[in-house]
Amino acid sequence: MCFYKTFVGCGVADNQTPRAGSGKELEQLLKQNHRYVFSLIHKFNQDVKPDEPYSERDDIIVISDEAHRTQAGKLARNMRVALPNAAFIGFTGTPLFKHDEMHDEMDVETAFKNPEHPFRVAIVCAMWLTGFDSLDEEQRRAAEEGLDEDELALFDLLKKEKLGKAEREKVKQASRALLASLRDLLAPLERWTEKEQTQAEVETFILDNLYMHLPSPPFSEEDKQEAANTVYQHVWQQSVSGAFGMAA
Repeated sequence: MCFYKTFVGCGVADNQTPRAGSGKELEQLLKQNHRYVFSLIHKFNQDVKPDEPYSERDDIIVISDEAHRTQAGKLARNMRVALPNAAFIGFTGTPLFKHDEMHDEMDVETAFKNPEHPFRVAIVCAMWLTGFDSLDEEQRRAAEEGLDEDELALFDLLKKEKLGKAEREKVKQASRALLASLRDLLAPLERWTEKEQTQAEVETFILDNLYMHLPSPPFSEEDKQEAANTVYQHVWQQSVSGAFGMAA
């Protein structure tokens, strides 16, 4: 679920609250004094030297969603090196076990069949506390998929019918990675939709990204080319209207 919208719904954040648009901007925001800063894990994409952290303050609390996937690897390491004295809290609705790779259909429902299991009870309480029942259909779908609304829009464009659990998760990851990369790419570009060379560069960037992140199979080269064309048209239209990337 998009934490930013949860904080807005609680009245503690608004459209003036800092949201990092790039890795460099995130570094600058964390070196300043803000009550809240919102970012995707992908913004920790800069190598951080241990002796040059973003902040050494010990009163910083980092709250991460989708912690079963976001708190390992280079980006998570960069975050911890950047904020060495911070406290870290992670949330997830997708428990992972060592044998998950052997069970494609593993999910919360099958992992905790008992509706009175504490984990299931906690999820229901969290849904109630965060106003899940008051969300519109698209917001509810985004929350259920563990995506923000922009990520969901890309996921809808990329997904195929009859994807397995593992394949579906990979397409979600591809959607997140592509959106984060596009936000970084397009943020400094002014009126890129009016420049043929830049349009071609963005189109190629999307295709390269999808070739890298969409699983093969089930996606063929033709599937990826078609998906890239569809995503490009979506991004172009959203950029023209000024709506691209607003759910970050």
